[in-house]
Amino acid sequence: FIDGEPYACTYTGVWKLHKEEKKALPFEMKFDRIPFLPYYTVIQQDDHIWFSTRKGYIKWNKKTNQAKLIQLPDSVLPDGQKAEYRWIYFDKKQRGWFIPAFGWLASINEKDEVIFDYYVKDKPGEQTGYVVDIETDNQENLWIATYGTGLSQYDLKTGQMKLFTQADGVYPFMK
Repeated sequence: FIDGEPYACTYTGVWKLHKEEKKALPFEMKFDRIPFLPYYTVIQQDDHIWFSTRKGYIKWNKKTNQAKLIQLPDSVLPDGQKAEYRWIYFDKKQRGWFIPAFGWLASINEKDEVIFDYYVKDKPGEQTGYVVDIETDNQENLWIATYGTGLSQYDLKTGQMKLFTQADGVYPFMK
């Protein structure tokens, strides 16, 4: 939803759903010099609309009509995986969090720069599943729900990750 109106994000673009006309019409916003290839999500966060594209996130300010492409400086991560831009989650401080590739956790800082916050692959007892949701709590922890391993708590103050598994009563396919 953008301003209370339903939108759908597909491989062919963003579509506004018109209830009265019972049809979807293309979202016609064109961003100067930014490839408009939405394929996964469109999220409203305050005055900004975030579009995930194959090339990065487009952060569009509705009030100023300015758009910015936010992406990793290199499309290949240090372990050789290609970066992907799918769901973005926002914590209580309005930082964007996303998983750029299997085993990575990244955030977007106030300067709209992508920061690699955590690399979880090859660390025994930590998450290796596919992320399905990220939430924050009042103690500044990220809670990362995955298919395949369970629930992880990432402490934003210390940078430590703790995995809760079936032994803790968390089943790996819960959301």
